[in-house]
Amino acid sequence: MDMNSKEGSFKVRVAAKLKQFGPLLLDATAYCNLGDELQASGDFKGAVEAYRKATIIEPGHVDAWINLGIALLESGDIKGAIAAQQKAIAINPNSAYAHINLGVALLKSGNMPGAIEATRTAIKLWPKRADGWHNLGIMLADSGDSVGAMDAFRKEIAIMSDDVNEKYEDSTPPVNLKGIIEACREVLAIKPDLVEVWNTFATALRKSRDFPGAIEAYRKVIAIKPDDADALHNLGVVLVDSGDLPGAIDAFRKAIAIKPDHADAWLDLALAMEDSGDIPGAIETYNKALAVRPVDVYLWTDLGATLLKKEARDLEKAKRCFQKALELKPDYPLAFYNMACAHSLAGDARKAVEFLEKAIKANPGKYQKMASTDHDFDPVRDDPWFQALI
Repeated sequence: MDMNSKEGSFKVRVAAKLKQFGPLLLDATAYCNLGDELQASGDFKGAVEAYRKATIIEPGHVDAWINLGIALLESGDIKGAIAAQQKAIAINPNSAYAHINLGVALLKSGNMPGAIEATRTAIKLWPKRADGWHNLGIMLADSGDSVGAMDAFRKEIAIMSDDVNEKYEDSTPPVNLKGIIEACREVLAIKPDLVEVWNTFATALRKSRDFPGAIEAYRKVIAIKPDDADALHNLGVVLVDSGDLPGAIDAFRKAIAIKPDHADAWLDLALAMEDSGDIPGAIETYNKALAVRPVDVYLWTDLGATLLKKEARDLEKAKRCFQKALELKPDYPLAFYNMACAHSLAGDARKAVEFLEKAIKANPGKYQKMASTDHDFDPVRDDPWFQALI
């Protein structure tokens, strides 16, 4: 098949679909789907043909008109794009997506007032559309309204940052992570002393694994607001991520000096001290963290795990920590597992197997595999009950 250009791809694909499905199934939606395929492949002229066919078959198909407008704009037909979006709006005046795309087309045509009006209409219809606020911010900035632009970008950030501002969990970054970073940059270029924007910017950079950028951003927060304990704590977290344990420990200590009841700073300080080899210091810090937050199951579990280490082994204290964790969270598998380790190190195979079985029941793939190589189980590894479990 000769495909020296993309011009013939529309007819070729239509012929293939006719052969596959038959003429009765090529309705407006089918042509829209074909247009989507062609547009995704970069064949905007073919996509225009497909969307036009959809609008002929079903003149009231709003999505077909919107997508036709997008494809026309991509192919360079700005007037046609504007007309298509206006047609979509005539069919459904409440389509925020059509108004947003009309705004983009009007902007490319040089009609800034019309673009701003269309985008504001889209935002009224759908206030939680981050791209609407972003487009409005760019338009207002280009038209000289820096205050309005900053307000629009800040609204965009507020919409997109619900997930990114989750402080201590490395959950999957939100889809608009790059958009958050871009929006923060836009705002900070206009007004560089907004602490909340710097904080969001720093957190987004950390989520995107840009640790140097995140460190710089948190330092900027601290320069503006030196008594911000949360910013110091977050700086410490990123310094741990980047491998700078001494810097992290210093940041955590400064956060605690400002806010002595900052339990997360105490916890992360303990973890950093442990990672740096200061086991006694880590144990002392865990105890201080527990004085602030005595019902934290994870603190009790982490302290117990530290007490299992050779450098500071205290099996009875470790068992009490795990028991406390299980009182707070009776189904916590890691506490079961660590309790099994403690009993194994004490030479109690029956108890070790009892607790290990509970951990494996909760998560077979994880804890069975861990126990098979964990040296804490060496004292009971030859026990027949242990071998049957593993």
